[in-house]
Amino acid sequence: MTKYNENISSQYPIITLIRMLTIFDYRSGFIRNWTGDKEKLTIHQIGHIMGLNGREMNQVIDVLEPMGLISEYKTKKKRYLIVEDIIINAIVEGKEIKMVLLNIDKSINQEFNM
Repeated sequence: MTKYNENISSQYPIITLIRMLTIFDYRSGFIRNWTGDKEKLTIHQIGHIMGLNGREMNQVIDVLEPMGLISEYKTKKKRYLIVEDIIINAIVEGKEIKMVLLNIDKSINQEFNM
């Protein structure tokens, strides 16, 4: 049995978020699907679709929450992923998503390291 990596989401928060952004329409908070129907999903549902377990999803939340990318705390299971207008407006192409998110991640890391 492999040892569980406690820091999985803190090591890959940007990759996790980019994967989420490619699957979901965050302006409306709905999942994209093949039929064109839209269904609102919580952050935990999004994580489970990506193959993360509950513990990993909680770690992702711990990483993304300080970035302002998760809705207000209601109940742990009823929170939604959000993207601020500033980020949405800065994202023009897929390449820019990574640059914008990496800059946010760097600034947050600098704050924590001070």
